[in-house]
Amino acid sequence: MFERFIERIQRGWVMAVAASRLVWQQPKLMAIAALPILALVALVAVIAAGPGSAILDAIRHAPREWHTSLLIASVFSAYLTIWFVITFCNTILVLATLSQLDTGRVSVSECFAIAISRLPQILAWSVFAATIGLALNMLSALLKEKLGLLGSIIGVTFEATWAVATYFALPVLVVEGVGPLDATQRSYQLMKQTWGESLGGNVGIGLLGFVLMLPVLVGQFLIAQAAGSAVLPALMIVSVVYVGLISLFMAAVTGVLRSALYMFAVSGEAPRGFDPHAMSGAFQAR
Repeated sequence: MFERFIERIQRGWVMAVAASRLVWQQPKLMAIAALPILALVALVAVIAAGPGSAILDAIRHAPREWHTSLLIASVFSAYLTIWFVITFCNTILVLATLSQLDTGRVSVSECFAIAISRLPQILAWSVFAATIGLALNMLSALLKEKLGLLGSIIGVTFEATWAVATYFALPVLVVEGVGPLDATQRSYQLMKQTWGESLGGNVGIGLLGFVLMLPVLVGQFLIAQAAGSAVLPALMIVSVVYVGLISLFMAAVTGVLRSALYMFAVSGEAPRGFDPHAMSGAFQAR
C-alpha cells in the first residue's frame, strides 16, 4: 500500500512538472493568472470611490428597522460580485490553458471574447457556487459551535466533498456551455468515473510549490544569520516579490493541470507535453 502511495506521488510530481514547463514556455498564462488579483484591486477601488460610500449613506438614511436587512443585502451583493469577477478571470485562464494544450498558442483577445459569450453561464455559476459556499461556511461554523472538534471535522469534510465534486465544473461550464447544476453533475460524473483514489496532480503541485519556496526560506535564514538585522528590510522586500511571483506561477500551473486532466478525462488521451502513463495513473476507472 505504501509503494502504491509513493507511486501516485511520483506521478503527481511528473504531471506538475509538465504543467510548470508549459507555463514557463507560455508566459501569457502567468500574466492571465494575475487577472483575478488585479481585477479585485480595481473593483475595491471603484466601490470605495463611489458606490460604497453611496450605499452606506443610503443605509444610514433609511428607516432604522431596515438597516440590518439592507446591510446584509449589500454585503451579499459585494460577495456575489467578487465571486463573479474571480470566476470570469478564471474562465479566461481555463480558456487560455485549453487553447495552449490544444493548439500550442494563446490569444488573450479570443479567450476574452469566448468568456464574454459565456457570461450567462458564468453569472449563474457565480450565484450558485457563492450561495453554496456561504451555506457550507455557515454550516461549518454552526457544527463547530455545537459539536466542537467533531463539528469542525464534519464541516471540513462537507467543504472538501464540495470542492472535489466541482473540481471540473469550470472547464465543463466553459467548454460545454451548460448551467451550474449540469456543470456540477458532469464534474461529479467525471470524478466518479475516472478519478482514482487520490488527487495525485494536486499533491505534485503542493510538492512543487514547496520546492520553489524553499530557496527563499533557506536564503532568508542564511543571510539573516550572516549579515544580521540590518539586511532584514531589503530581504523582506525581495522575499515578498519572490513569493508573489511564485504564487502567480503556481496559480497558472494549477489551471494548466486542471485543464489537462479535464481534457484527458473527456478524451482519454493525454494532452501534448503530458506523460500518458502518469495521467493514466491518476485516472483509474472505479
